[in-house]
Amino acid sequence: MKILLLNYYGGGGGKFIANCLSYSHRVAFPNFHIAQNILKDNELLEQSLLATIPSKENSKQWHFYEQGCFQLFGDGLDHSKNKLGELNDLSQLGDVWLPLVSHYRVQFTNYLECFKDATVFKVLIDADPTFIDSAIRLKWPKKEHCLDIDDYQQWKNSIVRSDYDFVIDNWNPIISNNHSKIVELAKHIGINFDLSSAKNYIDKYINFHCD
Repeated sequence: MKILLLNYYGGGGGKFIANCLSYSHRVAFPNFHIAQNILKDNELLEQSLLATIPSKENSKQWHFYEQGCFQLFGDGLDHSKNKLGELNDLSQLGDVWLPLVSHYRVQFTNYLECFKDATVFKVLIDADPTFIDSAIRLKWPKKEHCLDIDDYQQWKNSIVRSDYDFVIDNWNPIISNNHSKIVELAKHIGINFDLSSAKNYIDKYINFHCD
C-alpha cells in the first residue's frame, strides 16, 4: 500500500492537489466505489472530479460534494485513535497512491502509526492564510465562519518540517504559477504528470473561488 499523506490546515486546498494528480491515474480518486468504476471508464474520472465542485449558489454545501478519506478508505479509518478498523480492499485499485489528509499534529502522527507497514510519502502544505480565510468564508456552512487566527497559529507552531518528504510553502491554488509545485510533487512520487490534463478541473476550481 502506498499512502500520499497530505498535512495542511483545513481549507488550505490540499485536496485540490490530490485531485489534480488523480488525472495521472497513479493517484486514486478519493471514493473507493467510483475509483473502481474509473478503472473501466476513463471518462468517468473527469466527470467525477468536476462533480466535486458545486455551483457558487451552493457554495455552502461544498462538503456534500467533495470526496475524501472516509469515502476512499472506508469507515474503519479513525484518526482519533492509532488503530484501524475494517478498510475497503484498496488492493483492487492497483498500484496507485492513496491520498490521505490530516489537519492536526495528533492526526498526522496517528496516521503514521496506523500505516507504519505501508509506504508513506509525507507532504506539508503550508497554505497562504489569506486563501484559507476566503475559502472558509465561501464554503463553511455558517455565514460567520472565518479563519480562527489562534487555532491557525497553534497549527503553525506544531509543524516540524523535518517530518516531511516534500514541503509546499505559501500555497494558494487559485494562483496558476503555483501549480508547478504539483508537477514537482508528482516527480518525487515517481509520476510523470501533465498539468494540462487537469485543465477543466483547475479552471472550474479557480472560477468557483474567484469573484
